[in-house]
Amino acid sequence: MVEILRRLLAPLQRRIMLIIGRAVIKAVNDDSKMQALQISLLNGELRDGVERVQNYGFTSHPHNGAEGVCLFVGGDRSHGLVIAVDDRRYRLKGLKQGEVAIYSDEGDSIVLKRGNEIEINTKHFEVNTKTVKISNGKDDLISVISSWMDAVTEAKTMTQGGPQPLVSPKFEVTKQQLKEFHRDR
Repeated sequence: MVEILRRLLAPLQRRIMLIIGRAVIKAVNDDSKMQALQISLLNGELRDGVERVQNYGFTSHPHNGAEGVCLFVGGDRSHGLVIAVDDRRYRLKGLKQGEVAIYSDEGDSIVLKRGNEIEINTKHFEVNTKTVKISNGKDDLISVISSWMDAVTEAKTMTQGGPQPLVSPKFEVTKQQLKEFHRDR
């Protein structure tokens, strides 16, 4: 009786054991609506066109050799979904508990650090926007810089001997605001 039960349950046991697998990324197709991967699984088992499920608003294009977790719906190895990909070669290390980071293989990173600090590491930083507001809780830095430029223009006095020293009450106010921005950071 036990042997019969074992034989009946063997196919189910195999399907359960095949539901989840560790994958190594061999190739990435990032042109389709859902990123498709070619992955290597058990003993050289190769699957092509496996969809990669990523969190909404976040995407990445992993390097070949990155590792992932693949789920096979109902244990059917013909339909896999890669649900997580990581690459131990480039993972940012040394974060404190609770910190969060976005990083690349080139060393770029945005780290949300403890103490409400954000650290950005890159060689080139470009922002495309129609408006910018940088505030220290009291003043908007862009407004302060604009006022500074207005004060410099207003205070600059040209004579035959060249420009004269900057003197203006507005100039002194914006100078103080800039000092406060520097002190508050």
